[in-house]
Amino acid sequence: MGTSSSTTAQKSLKSSVQPSSVGMDQCRQILLNFLKEMDVNDFFTAPVDPVALNIPNYLEIIKEPMDLGTIENRMNVNVIDSPQEFARLVRLTFTNAIKYNSLPDNPVHRAARDMLSIFTSRFGTIDKAFEAAKKNKKL
Repeated sequence: MGTSSSTTAQKSLKSSVQPSSVGMDQCRQILLNFLKEMDVNDFFTAPVDPVALNIPNYLEIIKEPMDLGTIENRMNVNVIDSPQEFARLVRLTFTNAIKYNSLPDNPVHRAARDMLSIFTSRFGTIDKAFEAAKKNKKL
């Protein structure tokens, strides 16, 4: 009887962890692809340094700075534990760039807009898998 109870508890534990693990490998792959394949990724791979870039108002305009390198570091130490949080942070990276570099012909603005579009198309299947796993957990 103890074994049956233990097995049931293990199954329950696995099903409760399932949604957060669904898609995280794919999220990591998307991030690695961005870091490798995009020519303009230098804009997004490290935190913005307002002093070095001589943009003292950056932190007044951008309240939650984010970059792909920070996302990668957070994923490596399991701080980001869901596809939703991963997607929020990646989108934040690009929307921050679009917001601060507001002129549509600005190279950073254009690169961020393009990468946001690519991310949205790549992330769609992961988001659907995560939502399906959450629903299955409730069954």
